Amino acid sequence: MPMKSIINGLRGWIRGISEIERFRKELKAYHAIEHVFLVSSGKAALYLILKALKSLQPDRDEVVVPAFTCYSVPSAIMRAGLRVRLCDIDPETLDFDYTLLEEIIKSDTSERILSLIPTHLFGLPSDVARVRRLITGTGIKLVEDAAQSMGAKVKGQFLGTLGDVGFFSLGRGKAFSTVEGGIVLTSNTHIATALKEELSQFREYRVPEIIGLALQSIILSIFMDPRFFWFPKSLPFLNLGETHFERHFPLKKLSAFQAGVSREWQDSLEKISSIRKRNSAGWTEELKRSEFLNQFKVIETAIPLLRYPLLVRQSDQRWALLKASEARGLGVMQAYPESLDRLDELAQKDHCACCLNAHAVAQQMITLPVHGYVSRMDCQKFRELFALVET
Repeated sequence: MPMKSIINGLRGWIRGISEIERFRKELKAYHAIEHVFLVSSGKAALYLILKALKSLQPDRDEVVVPAFTCYSVPSAIMRAGLRVRLCDIDPETLDFDYTLLEEIIKSDTSERILSLIPTHLFGLPSDVARVRRLITGTGIKLVEDAAQSMGAKVKGQFLGTLGDVGFFSLGRGKAFSTVEGGIVLTSNTHIATALKEELSQFREYRVPEIIGLALQSIILSIFMDPRFFWFPKSLPFLNLGETHFERHFPLKKLSAFQAGVSREWQDSLEKISSIRKRNSAGWTEELKRSEFLNQFKVIETAIPLLRYPLLVRQSDQRWALLKASEARGLGVMQAYPESLDRLDELAQKDHCACCLNAHAVAQQMITLPVHGYVSRMDCQKFRELFALVET
């Protein structure tokens, strides 16, 4: 995060509510959407959506999600007092297994389903139009998880605006970040009214919390270069590079400091997306002849990926890659350590048999960096790393 953004954040804090309204208006105009709500995280955004939908359809209590996705999704569902219903994934796209999804929608218990959440994981677009066709006439609401894909488009439409309601995350490592934050978008008036009512129960940031955000911003602005990343990663309060199932996360409205940090966000997002598109296209070309890595079919040069996902066919090669990368500071990472059906927090062990693809993907996936710090020298180091493991 540039120091200029931090200064803008402090100025925004002084301006107060007018800074938040400025950010909201810009988001509405940019996405051509009627209603925007700003909160403290992507988890809080999803929680807000689900509480609003539940208030509109109190007889429904299930939310269908892909069995391989960010742990924040089921934690928000459970915090909203709803049940997680899992659907296995297509291992070639990371999207739903649509044969299984259609069975869920047509099942005898489908009337309990409140919403269905297609996820643009790492920026790979889910087939939202197909989901829409499947749930037409069912009363099920389509909640679009675009947490990792702000700024991306499919057929000229922004991801996050294709469902009944969608959300973005502004957390660390996202396409655009305000240290932490979340955005909810909808053009449905009834949903917007319910969202406004639920948002009134969220609290404001306190002064010490805003000071904490400013300090985090400074640390990250200085040390986010991969050569120095070891320092912020060693600070436990930043929780960098960790995946947790967090059930009791804060529910706050976005602060004027975060809104201030967002100034010139459109130019920043366009620049960052351009870099991510270029680096994603570079990985696609670089790795297409690899004999031990599987690329996903839906990756296109026009998509600004958050990270570049791959499947490693042999588990020993995968762990060798991860270990060698950590030693060299190259940024190869696993994704989510396990599929959702294997998490103790969900207590759904009986679902293991029907989520085998999600489990296999969790055991095989690695992700590569596509951010602006990836240099030509780094690419050569990656080539050497892959050659070492492949032999």
